[in-house]
Amino acid sequence: MKIKPAISIPVYKSDLSYYEQISLKSAFAKLKNYDIYILTKKSLCKQVSSSISALGVASTFKLHVVSDFHLGSHYNYNQLMLSREYYQFYVKYSHVLVFQLDAYVHNDELMYWCMKHYDYIGAPVYKYKDYWTKELNFCGNGGFSLRKISSFIKLLDENPKILTLKRVVERAKIFNWKGKTIIFLKFIAALICNKCRLRSNQNWSKLVIGYNEDFIYSTCINISSKFHVSGFVDSRLFAIDYCVHENLKQLEKLPFGCHAWWTVPENLEAWQPILNICHPPPNA
Repeated sequence: MKIKPAISIPVYKSDLSYYEQISLKSAFAKLKNYDIYILTKKSLCKQVSSSISALGVASTFKLHVVSDFHLGSHYNYNQLMLSREYYQFYVKYSHVLVFQLDAYVHNDELMYWCMKHYDYIGAPVYKYKDYWTKELNFCGNGGFSLRKISSFIKLLDENPKILTLKRVVERAKIFNWKGKTIIFLKFIAALICNKCRLRSNQNWSKLVIGYNEDFIYSTCINISSKFHVSGFVDSRLFAIDYCVHENLKQLEKLPFGCHAWWTVPENLEAWQPILNICHPPPNA
């Protein structure tokens, strides 16, 4: 298929904050040559469409309307991103760039990254221990991520096993004996109910070990599936999530984009002078 990416921007509400508007404006300004879809829920589609139109940032955009359930919570959104239904909507495109409203795009490198032939690419994610450390957790943050449509549909059709005893043991290490017992009992229940695979795991992944969809796609897919996820070097060139100052010092230029640029205080402090963004007015 010819390379033809689309952008998918989840919008949960019609009243966008000051920083969310900045994120949205960056997408429409830098990625105006591509089809941009606003992913929103049925009950709000008219209000969201009117709100974005009123900002005057876009001459045109399309709507991807889903049930209120799928955008009703972070957990339900994870279920949507683990469903074939989401990717089937974009089947006429080669890739979809997921662009949440705490993301920012610095320049138009979208075609370059599409030609890299990764199936999934997102920013490096670091381990959290009451604070964000410099210890790498995985590569592939979903908030600003590029996904190859045909590969995701194929993967979801294959429905590989993602809940294994090895992964549950690793997850259980951080808990006391009571927590370990609960996790293993849940895992046994998942085995008995045959809920250890990708598609059937939309509820069970959260129930058993709390995996988000980006972690599942980045680390839980068996390598035999030939699902290619970017490594650290390209992930960091693609986007930065945390450890902003440390990562920028090691890069010769700004990455394609960034995630969580305003939702974490230290990130906002780092990005404000770079992006030349003022603090919001008092009533914003």
